[in-house]
Amino acid sequence: MRDPLACTALGACAVLLALGCTAPKSADDRPPPSDAAVDAGPDAPGDAGGAACPTITEFSLSGDAGKFPAGIVEGPDGNLWFTLEYTAGFVPGGAGRYGDGLGWMSPDGSSHEIAVHTPGAGPSAITLGPDHNPWFTEFGSGNVGRVIIDGGPIVTELPTPASAPNGISPGPDGQVWFTDLDGNNVDRVSVDGGTVTPFPIPQASSQPRGIVLGPDGNLWFGEQAGLVGRVTSKGQFDQFAVPMGNPSVGSITVGPDGNLWFTDGGNEAIGRITTAGVITEYAIPTPGSNPFDIVAGPDGALWFTETSSNKIGRLAAGTDGAVSFLECDVPTQRSNPLAITATSSAVWFTEAYANKIGRVALP
Repeated sequence: MRDPLACTALGACAVLLALGCTAPKSADDRPPPSDAAVDAGPDAPGDAGGAACPTITEFSLSGDAGKFPAGIVEGPDGNLWFTLEYTAGFVPGGAGRYGDGLGWMSPDGSSHEIAVHTPGAGPSAITLGPDHNPWFTEFGSGNVGRVIIDGGPIVTELPTPASAPNGISPGPDGQVWFTDLDGNNVDRVSVDGGTVTPFPIPQASSQPRGIVLGPDGNLWFGEQAGLVGRVTSKGQFDQFAVPMGNPSVGSITVGPDGNLWFTDGGNEAIGRITTAGVITEYAIPTPGSNPFDIVAGPDGALWFTETSSNKIGRLAAGTDGAVSFLECDVPTQRSNPLAITATSSAVWFTEAYANKIGRVALP
């Protein structure tokens, strides 16, 4: 199995959608946790024509520091559900580094944690399944898990033939789909937990990462090898090569314009692909940004994390094809912002090295 913390030419930390060669830090390198929420006010400088950044508030997680909050999604209960991929004080390359925890945070910032059943599972990406429960991948164990919230939380885990489950998404068929980074497959798992079906990707060693249900009823996924893939519910594939530079596609989301938008860590860009396969890329203003995850916000813009530059970015696309960027500093230095998700009034993100969850308040 690939070591998700090992830097490659294209990426590191392979937690859900990893891009960006960000060298892992030891516990001593991380900023100390704080029990209080920290705000960066709306007057914080931006990078898009002097535009002001919105308020960013950080909430420290309960429990030990250093648990590496990775994926995040809003649950049906209104809480933010997140994965804890590594153990406290993890040592890169050392034994037992994978974590075995999940957590949830209320909108006011109070958090709770629970354990999964498999030691060293490495819970990674998380999504809201077609059954309205959070589903997550376990990068360390090869399992896929589900949290039944009503009457719970109750965690169940399903063993799969995958070697490194990565991104995860609901499918058009009422099932759950996930990418297998090392197995070079896109897999389908039935919500009743009874069947796992792998579909081999035609491109060898594509290293599939993030996956999303597209507006055309197909699954779209990023490939670290520099492609964007599309697969039907019957397992038929199309792949589209990013033509610019040194691409490394990670996270992917549906934009407000009905196109797919993705992070490209190799080119330090945000890309757009139409459902017909036409690709356009936009360079992020900050060099060395290492874009990681991306989501459509409630304000009609795309929001993304920058792991190396420690920023939250915003891309607004006009009807004329022009785009504008805004990049905002995360208050805690070297926090390594990773996954990002949207609610009706904010975007929320994980800070892997700071043991925090951040919130960007939107009008």
